Amino acid sequence: MKRSYIIAGIVVLVGVFSLIQTGLVRDLLLLHSYARFFDADALDENFRTAYANQPSLKVDRSPQATKIIEDLQPFPMPATFDFQEKTSDTRDFLEEMNTTGLAIMKDGKLIYENYDRGNDQNSLAMQMSVSKTFTAFLAGVAIEKGDISSKDDYVTDYVPALEGTAYDGVRVVDLLDMSSGIQWREDMGDLSSELVRSIKASAIGSLDDFAKTMKRVDEPGTFHRYASIDTHILAMVIRGATGKPFEAYFKEEVWDKIGAESDAYFLTDATGEPLAGGGMNISLRDMLRFGSIFANEGKSLSGEQLISTEWIDGSTVPDHPRLEPGPDNPLSSSYFGYKHHWWIPEDYDDEFVAIGIYGQFIYVNRKHSIVIVKTSAYKNFLKDGGWRTHETVTLFRATVDYLSKQTM
Repeated sequence: MKRSYIIAGIVVLVGVFSLIQTGLVRDLLLLHSYARFFDADALDENFRTAYANQPSLKVDRSPQATKIIEDLQPFPMPATFDFQEKTSDTRDFLEEMNTTGLAIMKDGKLIYENYDRGNDQNSLAMQMSVSKTFTAFLAGVAIEKGDISSKDDYVTDYVPALEGTAYDGVRVVDLLDMSSGIQWREDMGDLSSELVRSIKASAIGSLDDFAKTMKRVDEPGTFHRYASIDTHILAMVIRGATGKPFEAYFKEEVWDKIGAESDAYFLTDATGEPLAGGGMNISLRDMLRFGSIFANEGKSLSGEQLISTEWIDGSTVPDHPRLEPGPDNPLSSSYFGYKHHWWIPEDYDDEFVAIGIYGQFIYVNRKHSIVIVKTSAYKNFLKDGGWRTHETVTLFRATVDYLSKQTM
């Protein structure tokens, strides 16, 4: 909030003393708007109404929603859990993390569902980077359908406009594994980072064009560096390969196939192009429907095979040292491991998680057929969000352990 006041003051001063600097004023106003969106006092409301208050496009719900079978339990989570030699009360932790929605599915049945802080079953929650995992899945569908010949194809095979840019020589699989080799700082709190600059670029123009300005710092396929723009490039590849708008292919191959019960909305750039790397807004139950594909060998809740088991296997297990989890991986900038837009925790055991900043999660444990989804508006994310993310994943793993013991 302090940053908002500072930027607002600068905008006023510039407006009074330097009106001719219209570009500077525009940029400051954009930064002011960006900072205000994350004001702690407005975060809950902003996260559930982003699609209504910002440029967005609608993806209609499935004409036939897949029924979710309910077998509800009072609170199927451990009363406490341990993280870094600290024991926390689970309910207190969920409240402290500003949880707006939490649901758990086991063996294809909904066993728990709860909403808080003004959200309900009809709320469409801002997914942030959980959106990326949907885009990667859609790329997998395009590969298996033959729209993309191979994940080893080059990006420029489908997006000739990127020839001569940092993405020339990058393969589709490099995008899927965030190993494109471009320079990127994924820092919401740094107003000069590539991430924040991309947000500004999308607000006033084309993210496609912004992508052309990226610089290469590593050879593609040699270093894992999380870069949101890679997912946008992946969406460009999908558009180029299918000849269809991203949102149309998404509806056809994901939203209708999972039997989504609610509409989805994608925030867009100024040209109307969906922000496939972080702009999706969907309901908690539709998050479950998507996660269940990965817990059920590629099948939807209705039993339709949406993608092969081989793709599920290959997109959730690291297959290169740079993608392995751990705090001291010299080939990665991340603590978690990574594969095809899923995060992989340390000592993973057939489990993986999609993560969005401020507390958005789809956690899948294939071994125990458990899916946990969580939406949040965690106010202190810029202060300690990284470690809080680790703590939340620890709670999910403790919940799997708790549930597995309940059924023994």
